[in-house]
Order: sequence, then C-alpha cells, then structure tokens
Amino acid sequence: CLANLKPPKNHITLLQAFIASRIYTRNWTLHLIGKDSNDAYSNDLKSVIKEKGMENSIFIYNACQDIKFVLSQATLGVLSSTYEGFPVTLLEYAEAKLAVVSTNAGYCKKLIHHTSNGLLFSPLDSDTLSNHLLYLINNPEICANFATQFQKDIKADYSKEAIIDNYLNLIS
Repeated sequence: CLANLKPPKNHITLLQAFIASRIYTRNWTLHLIGKDSNDAYSNDLKSVIKEKGMENSIFIYNACQDIKFVLSQATLGVLSSTYEGFPVTLLEYAEAKLAVVSTNAGYCKKLIHHTSNGLLFSPLDSDTLSNHLLYLINNPEICANFATQFQKDIKADYSKEAIIDNYLNLIS
C-alpha cells in the first residue's frame, strides 16, 4: 500500500481486512509505504500491529525513493482511502503490473472497472476488502488477468502518448 500515513488513507481498514483474512498464515505480508510523521495516527497503526502480534507480517516503511523496485516485489496493490482525488498510486500500481483492490472513493471508480481490471470496495468495509484479498490470492489466474488488463487500460487512457493525443485532438 503506497500512501502516506495519515487519516484519509484509511490504513486501519486495510489492517483489519488483512488480519481478518488470515492470509498471513499463508506467508503473505502487508507493506505500508509512505511518509510516517510518527504522530497519533501512525502510532495507533503500530499499536494495532503490536497488539495483534503481526510484527512479522505487517511492515511500515517511511517514504521510499525506489518505488519501482519495491512494487516489483509485490503481487497486489491496495488503496483504502476514505477520500481520494486523482489516485496517482493506482497509476504506479498499473505501471508495476499489479492486480489492484481499491476503495471506490473519488476518481478510483473511474479507473477500476470492478471485476474487469480490479476490485472495488466501500472505504470502511473491511469485510469486503478481506474477501477481495482472499479471492485474488485464491485465484492467481484472475489476479494476473486483472493486472494485465489494468495496465492496458491505464496505458490506453493515461500514458504520455494518450495524454498528448487527447490534447492535440482538443486543440485542433
């Protein structure tokens, strides 16, 4: 999960879903990557991780400069925000060819076509998020297909070439 550790990014729902899914018993791990201000919000997340004994399954990193490398080691990208404008994180997940599970907040629902190129959930619905994680982990072929289709869809609409073409069509 690429998102600064701050309330609108809703990491707690993601933690709840990850823990409830019990996918950690199958050696899956959760990595939270984003600016950590070491404030009450991030301290609450760290407390939940410790209280649930998840220190070997859930990891918090500060902001990273090598996002492409980090994402190259992932299988799924998750965005759990309660509020989202244009989700640049989803573009990064597409570039890394990750399957995506995303909140339906903001513009996310314009990029993710539920059951075509990813899965959507309501921001505070940890049960649905947990089920989506389990579904993708239990269906690696579907997971791979979502990743491929999501990357194609994003390239078609948001690549440098697509943006330039749209701009040139607009001004001509």
